[in-house]
Amino acid sequence: MLTGKDSKRRKKTKRKRDHKKDKDGDKKKHHSKKKSKKRRKRERAENTDDSLVPGKKAEKINEADYYSKNSEFRIWLNNRKGIHFSDCKEPRKYFEKFVKAWNRGKLEDWLYDGQIPSRVKVASLSKYNWNFEKNLNDQEQQDISSLSNKVDEATDSFKGS
Repeated sequence: MLTGKDSKRRKKTKRKRDHKKDKDGDKKKHHSKKKSKKRRKRERAENTDDSLVPGKKAEKINEADYYSKNSEFRIWLNNRKGIHFSDCKEPRKYFEKFVKAWNRGKLEDWLYDGQIPSRVKVASLSKYNWNFEKNLNDQEQQDISSLSNKVDEATDSFKGS
């Protein structure tokens, strides 16, 4: 048999349990009105297309794209870091930084488009400056650029097949 104190205690706890249930008898979940930072970040990520680079028409990349994005990486390494690929002692470490910059949309638009000017491409591949290059007129430079673009297109179409 319950004593007076035990009976009162039971009634109080039962009232508290009843208070935590809504009208249908289901338990209420008490959440604060403020959303946590983690929850807001997750919701933002769900609302955006995670496969595209923000503000660019290119897909995000990862470390597995080391060989497919090698030209862009070499140019970035040369222009932004001042390091030629052949002199780089830790290219994978720098590629991780390149991936972060790429995925954040921090690079030049022409890198995302894949339309790399031939002068930039050649300059990033080698430190050596060819003397004959200085003596070329505008028409010869355009011809070389056009030929280089055709080779790139043929190479890209070969990769796709």
